[in-house]
Amino acid sequence: MILNHVSRTRAPLRVALTGANGGYGRTFLAQLALTPEIRPAVLVDPDVAGVRRMLDELGYPAERVAESADPAGTARLVQQDRIALVASADALDWTGVDVLVEACGRVAAGFGYAAAALEHGTHVVMVSKEVDTVVGADLGARAAANGLSYLPGDGDQPANLLRLVDWVSAVGLDVVAIGKSGEYDLELDPATGRVTQAGVTVEAPALLDLLELGDDVAGTLARRADAVRGLKRAAAADSCEMTVVATRTGTSADVEAMHYPVARIAELADIYAAREDGGILTRDGVVDVFSALRLPGEASFAGACSPWSGRATRSPGSCCAARAT
Repeated sequence: MILNHVSRTRAPLRVALTGANGGYGRTFLAQLALTPEIRPAVLVDPDVAGVRRMLDELGYPAERVAESADPAGTARLVQQDRIALVASADALDWTGVDVLVEACGRVAAGFGYAAAALEHGTHVVMVSKEVDTVVGADLGARAAANGLSYLPGDGDQPANLLRLVDWVSAVGLDVVAIGKSGEYDLELDPATGRVTQAGVTVEAPALLDLLELGDDVAGTLARRADAVRGLKRAAAADSCEMTVVATRTGTSADVEAMHYPVARIAELADIYAAREDGGILTRDGVVDVFSALRLPGEASFAGACSPWSGRATRSPGSCCAARAT
């Protein structure tokens, strides 16, 4: 049974959010205004005035919001069910916080916030993929040692993929590959033979004869890659997101830089098969990224992620390869 928000009776969770004045912070706080069981207790950002302006724009009552410069002041505001605005970790009082949502995006600062939260018995939701990529394994170990949760932000690509992996495993399928599409599609204009990616267009007439994968999968993929060699298809965000997934699933890349095949969505199950079965993988249980090739008007994979299978389990915007045992 699915309960709507007004039917839930659990005690509210008190959240501290770092990087509060960023784009993620704005979206998160807009959602919390409609989610009574999760309450923003402390908002951390050097631009305190900017956070206050944002809260005004989101419709938070001004009397609920106040600035604090020290832990004692922060504690008083949280006890009064008000929102404390603080400029740095120095003014945090962890006794009034159940969960830290780390979204500052800076490795050193994010690690400091998360480590302090775990030291004080506070669960951590890690939104900053940069932080998670560099020190996630260490923070996860600290959380486990203290009986706490260290989780990716629900709704972001890595967390969505981890949910799919959990479901695929729960229904008795073996995971062959876990992956996502690259940040930007390759859109091929069949009338001109040009490919456009993120506003950059290159001549790629050879792709017109490579729209079908054919029997020689590796050969077709090699020729496609050569046809779009003028485009930079790998992105740091891809590596960060797949590192987050790999850390939590115990998987790793099949090759160090990942394969990045130029692939149409319907081909994924054939491409992410074992080499002896005509695919590209040397083993099962890997993470990878592909460059989505599509024609105008065809559905985009939208840079999204999920798990892949010999007979694939797929959902829009994600790919999961799983094989029945």
